[in-house]
Amino acid sequence: MPEGIKRLRAGLLALVVLLFSTAAAGSAEAANEPEIASEGAVLYNATSGKFLYEKNANHQYYPASITKFMTALLVLENASQDDTVVFSSAATENLESGAVNLEVAKGDRIKVRDCLYGLMLKSANEVANGLAEHVSGSVPSFAKKMNRRAQELGCTNTNFVNPSGLNNAKHLSTPHDMALIAKACFDRADFRDIDRTVSYHFPATQKRPNGTDIVMGHRMISSGNADYYPGILGGKTGYTSAAGNTLVTCAERNGVRLIVVVMKSHKTQYSDTRALLDYGFQLAEESGGKTGSRGRGNGDATGKRQSSGAHGKQSDRKPASGKSSKSGGKSASGKSTKSSGKSSGKSAKSGGKSASAKTGGQSKSNRKSTKSSGKSTKSSGKSTKSGGKSGGKSTKSSGKSGGKRK
Repeated sequence: MPEGIKRLRAGLLALVVLLFSTAAAGSAEAANEPEIASEGAVLYNATSGKFLYEKNANHQYYPASITKFMTALLVLENASQDDTVVFSSAATENLESGAVNLEVAKGDRIKVRDCLYGLMLKSANEVANGLAEHVSGSVPSFAKKMNRRAQELGCTNTNFVNPSGLNNAKHLSTPHDMALIAKACFDRADFRDIDRTVSYHFPATQKRPNGTDIVMGHRMISSGNADYYPGILGGKTGYTSAAGNTLVTCAERNGVRLIVVVMKSHKTQYSDTRALLDYGFQLAEESGGKTGSRGRGNGDATGKRQSSGAHGKQSDRKPASGKSSKSGGKSASGKSTKSSGKSSGKSAKSGGKSASAKTGGQSKSNRKSTKSSGKSTKSSGKSTKSGGKSGGKSTKSSGKSGGKRK
């Protein structure tokens, strides 16, 4: 055989070996799941309906304020955003010590739309109670509705007792179940419109006649925040001394929508969430956008677990920073700012999608909103840090909840 042909064959063989080695190395890298510090976590592909990662996915934990996903879902399914909520004494009084609130009082009349922003951005607990009463007449009746809806969504280890996530030993859910609830929420354009909002002017009340400027607590949503995640669609924070940090996050890229739920975290909720989202989108890229396989995560088959901290003290607590500023002279209806790098009134969808009108109609005051984009200009209002820096000391006295919440 001529020497030139031998050299050509040898070169081709070396090239083939190199290509296979590179492909194998890439596959090995894609298969390496991240190390997750939170006690419970799932990565859910909401596009394919497959769980890509599970760690104690069916173990029950206190959900804290990520409970409000179900509250918001039921309100959007059963009420008009133009309805008016009339707050009762039962909704606004006797909240746990330190529970996050907007000082809404008996007799205050607030549109459902404004209440939903107060629920998902500020995590106001009396607002959750008022919405529950508006839909079902009472908190206990609403809790029954929450549990029926959870079963319809395929949840198997969830029991809700209230619409807020405040302290109750029987108020429990799992990372798996919360992912299913979150999917139902993010399937709705009206929910996404609210949950990607960075700041909002909550309307005037008896105790706050100038209204209240509120900001989103989830740090990955604002494009001006160092924790911003491209493609983010929304999310919700939770914290109590018994629940630890809980976090639900949804992001979408190239037609693949992922949901991450972390529960019983100890200040690693953002790093764990980012690692799981990166992992999920890497799988999607490796498989051409078809992330259908299940990861090897530390799942569990039985779903049986003794509840973590069942006797711990639990409440949604006030943030350590980012106090709401009052806006003198602003209209009673709220103005919202969506996470964005643009300062104009034009709304731009997350991840560079085309602009669209708000779902559910506009309030009487011309709310200006800017939706999330990949640019880094800060949105109005300081981002309220959620969960990662609780900053509060646990109160050990009987009847008081410990730890601050964001």
